[in-house]
Amino acid sequence: MSKLQFWTLNIVGGVCALLILCNLALGQMDLRLNKSVVATQNQFNQAQRLQNTAQNLIGRIAQAGQSDAALRQLLAKLAAQIDQRKQLNQARLMQEQNRSALIQAQQLETRLQLLSLELLQVAKTNGLAKQIVQDFNIQWNPGPAAAANAAK
Repeated sequence: MSKLQFWTLNIVGGVCALLILCNLALGQMDLRLNKSVVATQNQFNQAQRLQNTAQNLIGRIAQAGQSDAALRQLLAKLAAQIDQRKQLNQARLMQEQNRSALIQAQQLETRLQLLSLELLQVAKTNGLAKQIVQDFNIQWNPGPAAAANAAK
C-alpha cells in the first residue's frame, strides 16, 4: 500500500466518522423536534376538545335559556365575557403592532437628532444649511449632562 493510498483511506475514514457523528446529532435533534411536535399537537387537540365542549355547553344553555330567565342571564353574561376576551386579544395585538411602531419612531428620532446636530454644525459655515435650520426652526437645547460635556 502506498502512502497516497494510506492517506486517502485515512481521510475517507475520517470523513465517514464525521458523517456518522453528524447522523447521530441530527437523529437526536429529530427526536427532540418530534417530541415538540407531538406536544404541540396534543395542545391543539386539547384546545379543540375544549372548544367543542364549550360550544355544546353554550348551545345547551341557549336552548334551555329560551324558557328559563336565569339561564338567559347566564348566557348574556357569558356573551359579555367572550366579547371582553375578544377585545382584550385585539388590544394585545394592537399593543404589539404599536410597540414595533414605537421602536421605529424612537430610532428615527435618534437619527433625526444626530442629523439636526450635524446640520447645526454645518450651518455655522454654510449659508444654505443656515437657511434650512431657520426654515425648520431647528434648535439645540442641551440638557444638563450635554451642557456639562460642552463646557469641557
